[in-house]
Amino acid sequence: MWEDGDNHTEADLSPTHQGWADGFTGSGESPPTASFEASPSAPAPGEAVTFDASGSSDPDGDIQSYEWDFTGDGTTDATGRQVTHTFDSEGSYDVTLTVADGSGETADDTASTTVEVTSDASVVDRYDANGDGCIDISELNTGIGDYFDDDASIDEVNALIEQYFACL
Repeated sequence: MWEDGDNHTEADLSPTHQGWADGFTGSGESPPTASFEASPSAPAPGEAVTFDASGSSDPDGDIQSYEWDFTGDGTTDATGRQVTHTFDSEGSYDVTLTVADGSGETADDTASTTVEVTSDASVVDRYDANGDGCIDISELNTGIGDYFDDDASIDEVNALIEQYFACL
C-alpha cells in the first residue's frame, strides 16, 4: 500500500499520483536482485572460469543488462548473463556483477573468487610408495665423477651423488 502524503493511498504495484499543489509523483518499481555462481570455484592460474548470473531476478520484469568487473577497478570487463574469464596468477579476486532492469533500477553482487595453484597428484602417486606424501627423487640426481685411489690412477665412478626427498 502506497501513501503519498495528501491522504491518497494506492494498492497498485506500479502506482503514480500527482498532488494538487507542488506535485508529487511516486513509482512502485522494485530494483532487481543480482546473484551469480562461478565454476570452477577454485580455479588454477590460467584456467577459464565460467560466471553465470542466471540466479539474478527482477520482480517487475526482465533484467536488461549484466555487467562484470573482474579487476575491482569499477570498469566493466565483460557483459552478458554468462561469461568466462581467466585469472593469470594465484590470489583472491573480488568479482562484481551489476544488473539493470528496464526501468533503470540496478543492483550489485560482489563475491570473492580464489585462484589456487593445483598440483599434479599423479607424480606423487607414481613415486610415493608408502603413501606418506614424500617421494624419493634421488634417481633424478646421479652423476659420473672422477676420483684418485692409492695407485695414483684416475678412476671413474657412476654413483648416486646425494639422496633427496620431497614431501608434499
